[in-house]
Amino acid sequence: TETELNSYASLWLNPRRGTNTSLINAVSAEIVKRGDYHRQHLEESSTGFEAFLKSLSISAAKASIECGVEPQLISKMVDLVTNPEKRVVLITNPDSYLEMAAGDIQALANLMILAGKMAEEGSGILLCSENCNSQGCIDLIREPKTVQKTDFAGAPGSWKTLSSAPDIKNKLLNGQLKG
Repeated sequence: TETELNSYASLWLNPRRGTNTSLINAVSAEIVKRGDYHRQHLEESSTGFEAFLKSLSISAAKASIECGVEPQLISKMVDLVTNPEKRVVLITNPDSYLEMAAGDIQALANLMILAGKMAEEGSGILLCSENCNSQGCIDLIREPKTVQKTDFAGAPGSWKTLSSAPDIKNKLLNGQLKG
């Protein structure tokens, strides 16, 4: 859905409703196809990497048909995400039942890990809430750089959730999250 925020984006793909996961996975698959990632680093510093690679079965051409996004835009997204000079902020609203698909957050996390952007200063995933963002936005919540292993979402024990605003506040104050 078009919002004012889209006017500030470097790229807005605008996929059909419910197809975000397919589109994000196609971007990841294209990165792998191009070889535009650091395989050895990911194998050494993450878990579930081989399973993740095997799960990438959608091509940019197939995603274009399914999602209604031109292949050139998918390619441009790959270029932006893998550019070492760029900081990447992916903005999503997990409360939007009309826009989100079940695997969107997992696919976004996997894409950011694959592109080497998850632990990069100034890059991250911005989760926005439907309710006027209740407290604004929870800005780029990430674990500190001291974390040695990054799990691909879906690997056992890989997804940590925060249950409440006080939980988030405590983790921020204790240096367990970056915001």
